[in-house]
Amino acid sequence: MSNTATKKEEKEVITIPTFNGHNYSNWSVTIQAYLEYKKLWYICEKEIEDLEAATDKVKGNNLETWLIFSSKIVPEVFNSLASTCGRNPYKIWHRIKENYAAANIYGIYRVWVNYSRITYDDDLLKYIMKLEAALAEISTIGVNVMQELVSVTIMEKITEKRPALMERLLGDIDTLKNPFLLIAKLRQIANHDQVKKIKDGA
Repeated sequence: MSNTATKKEEKEVITIPTFNGHNYSNWSVTIQAYLEYKKLWYICEKEIEDLEAATDKVKGNNLETWLIFSSKIVPEVFNSLASTCGRNPYKIWHRIKENYAAANIYGIYRVWVNYSRITYDDDLLKYIMKLEAALAEISTIGVNVMQELVSVTIMEKITEKRPALMERLLGDIDTLKNPFLLIAKLRQIANHDQVKKIKDGA
């Protein structure tokens, strides 16, 4: 393989986010797409029952998938997985999915704590981006986020800093009770605020 091809492949791996226990949704989609591109996804889909009897190509693909996981999962998480799953990418993938994507009480607790810790610090666009990432994590484990409680927590955190902003939305009940519609409306307001700042500074 040429140096150019090697550097290109290394760059592709680097662009994959590193799984840290809090970004399962984004990481799982990206790593799966990358493994599919590398024609390695089959290693995670079906366990190889007898690796010793497998072809050299399958053995090589198995090791390559394991190495990709080891480079794209933070050491503290990967070491824990490797201690129970060994060099078995299939088991590693499914253990991660079980621990971080399953709608068990631990999974619900983890994603809800991450969501509840999001703060609004007078930067509406940044707050929206954090909200969208957290709600994606919640949806990934199968928890319904189309609930008024989610909208209420969003309203509470914004009202504390910008009560006038929420007053503009109080008459729109359909938007307020749907967190995704509420976020879309907040994004419109944030974009309007950005344009106004630019005009005022001109």
